This record gives sequence, structure tokens and C-alpha cells, in this order.
Amino acid sequence: ISVLDYNQHIVHVQTLTDDSPDIATFTFGNVEGTYVRIFVSNVLSLAEVEVYGYHLNDVPTLFPTIKPTAVPSLLPSISNMPSSLTSSSKPNLALYKPAQQSTTGSNAGADLAVDGNT
Repeated sequence: ISVLDYNQHIVHVQTLTDDSPDIATFTFGNVEGTYVRIFVSNVLSLAEVEVYGYHLNDVPTLFPTIKPTAVPSLLPSISNMPSSLTSSSKPNLALYKPAQQSTTGSNAGADLAVDGNT
């Protein structure tokens, strides 16, 4: 799994160590990127790709702001992205976004990986 910036340069990589898990979860912490690339050298079948996080302009503020923001302030924290936020409290950024794949099997297009239906 690679996270890429706007120019499609890799900013962070993690490798799956289990050969065929039912569910694979990767935690990237505070990595900033624009794209997620999933690459395997053999056959891969995906039911759904979910990417949880924030758009940079939607990150909750640590303290109240003078002007209203679209996202509420959080209680003060040591980090920019408090670990108390779970994936369920962050939006799925991949949902209904454009998706591509190199090969299609069983008439299953890449759009099915981001349709919200696992």
C-alpha cells in the first residue's frame, strides 16, 4: 500500500505481511497524501477500499477559532491528530471517488471498490 502526493510521488509505504487476510488494516498516522495505490505482483480481489482521514482544510482545530469553521474544535491534545479519534469518527475519503485498476475480472470495475457496499 502506497500513499502518494499530488504529483504521484510516494510519501509512505506499508507492506502486507499476511498472504491472504480476510480484512487488511493499515494505519499510517499523520501521513499526508492525495492518492492511495494498492499493488500486488499476483492476483488481487478486493471487496472494498476504505481510506479514513481528513482533507487538510477539514482537520478539527485544537482550540476555538475566531471565525466559525466547518469542523468543530477538539479538546487540547499533544498531537495534531488525536489518537482518540477512531476510523468511525473520520470520514471515508475513498467513498465514491475515482478508482482505476490494471485488469478487470468478472466484469467487476474499479468503481465497485469504492461504492460503500462490501
